[in-house]
Amino acid sequence: MSPQQQMVPPTPEQMAALLNGPTIPSPNGFYQLDDPPNGNHIAIPVTSICCVLSAMFFLVRFYAKISTKKYNSSDYLTAIAFPLYWVYIYYTFKLSWTPGFMINMWNIRLRDISDFSWVCWIATNLYLVIIALVKCAILLEWVNLFVPRGQSNYFSWISYATCVAISLYSIILFSMNFANCTPFESNWNQLSPNRFCRFKVPHFALASAIVNSILDVVPLLLAQKVIWGLKLPNKKKLGVSIMFLVGIIGFASALLRVVYAVQFMSSPDVSYYFSIMGLLSLCETTCTNIILCVPFLPKLVKSFQESTVFLGVRSRLTTNKSSGGGGITSKSGSYVQSHELPRINSSRTDRLLHSSSTDRNTMYSTPSGRYVPLG
Repeated sequence: MSPQQQMVPPTPEQMAALLNGPTIPSPNGFYQLDDPPNGNHIAIPVTSICCVLSAMFFLVRFYAKISTKKYNSSDYLTAIAFPLYWVYIYYTFKLSWTPGFMINMWNIRLRDISDFSWVCWIATNLYLVIIALVKCAILLEWVNLFVPRGQSNYFSWISYATCVAISLYSIILFSMNFANCTPFESNWNQLSPNRFCRFKVPHFALASAIVNSILDVVPLLLAQKVIWGLKLPNKKKLGVSIMFLVGIIGFASALLRVVYAVQFMSSPDVSYYFSIMGLLSLCETTCTNIILCVPFLPKLVKSFQESTVFLGVRSRLTTNKSSGGGGITSKSGSYVQSHELPRINSSRTDRLLHSSSTDRNTMYSTPSGRYVPLG
């Protein structure tokens, strides 16, 4: 066959048959292109839970900030990340119908693979921006919580250095993701003529997962070291420590991404493994949102306890106790006290929540003997 014959383009009928066929050959020769099996029954509930949790904790943070009217650099980063997160949620849901989560590549028609790739490409870029903004906001917030105002120590310098590393990592990967393929639309369109890509997506995904895992563990270790160095009762240390340990779930998600990224490199089933990694990225991002907002949860508890509704219920219960009614026989109001929501140390709570009544002279001492203002 001559080269001229080899270059003959396919007929419209042949092209239509090709586009309606599978993206890659099936390893067992079986195809299910119509209503293929997928993992939407897992992905949609997980995405919904992430959506609800992030909404709840963002509202907690916004309430605390608005009530105290105290803002810092982490709040400006949060203000950018918050709307982007909901765009990210939208594209995560969109993946469930274009064509679905955890769907095998050979069960996707060739004509539909570009829609899947487009959603994944957009979601990846959003993830890189959001995760950098939120992680830097967390570190800056922790510097504000744990480092005396106007001072610097190893915690602040390591936090700032980690912020720089996270920012550079995200900027580099974001730029690589944009400049990877030419023409530009071939970043997501595998059928684009004269397509040329500089980097392999599986290698890109693995590098991203590894670096992100390393950068996840640094803030966790930093926070735990500071918390357990405070001269507080161990019970209170444990309570504060648990609040900050929500990040372990995010770290676990990042490690699972590394596991699936390794499998992604060695498998042609791109759609299956990439969608799992995308779902893990969403879980990680949601955990960072919770970590950013959870220090302000005591503010909501305190406000509820001071609300007219709570005080009215408490007064009614106390009145019933005094008159012998309602079957309350506890002494000294122990019924109400035992049913109050738990609090950590009040000065610590105020410091965590930036309460307007906080006194900056309230101090806790570290093992080194230096007194650190936390209020």
